[in-house]
Amino acid sequence: MDGGTPAGNGPWVRYGRMALGVLAVVAVLVLETVLLGDRIAADLRRITGGAPDAPAQAVVAARAPSPPAEPAASGTVAGVDLRPLDTCRDGATCRVRLQVRLTGPGPAQVTWRVRVEDLCTGARTESPDRRLPVPAGPGGRLDVVTDVVLPRGAALAVSPLVTAPAVAVGAPMLLPARPECTAGAGR
Repeated sequence: MDGGTPAGNGPWVRYGRMALGVLAVVAVLVLETVLLGDRIAADLRRITGGAPDAPAQAVVAARAPSPPAEPAASGTVAGVDLRPLDTCRDGATCRVRLQVRLTGPGPAQVTWRVRVEDLCTGARTESPDRRLPVPAGPGGRLDVVTDVVLPRGAALAVSPLVTAPAVAVGAPMLLPARPECTAGAGR
């Protein structure tokens, strides 16, 4: 030693040791985040008063509606159509427009109901029959605006069913338009 710095304590050595220390801390943080990232985020939400994470559920496409046993047209019923007039949600009342097209002069009455199928569980319900007069004229047509009470369900198929003067069913209205179910919901 001749008045200089002791061997191994030069500025480059000190900076090198600090850099290695910083790199070690960064490596530990990266490893912790990779291995425990979701858990850390959930713990931070709990500490700051946020809601805990709900367990993840797999989402799968809903099954297709069951094919109806009834025809789309029969006898004097040329067709049946059901359309939503507003956004429809499960567990709520849905305003719809029903149209029944008839061949020839219309009969005095049309009897109809709504069938709802839960596409996740397969459960089916039907509303009570409703009977309405058809306006007179050639090629009679019944247009009705009505409310349908929908059951709870993640994926519903709502179909109009005419039972008189002939039996016919319309294409299902899917709620939502791209129905999905969570795994284990009765599939």
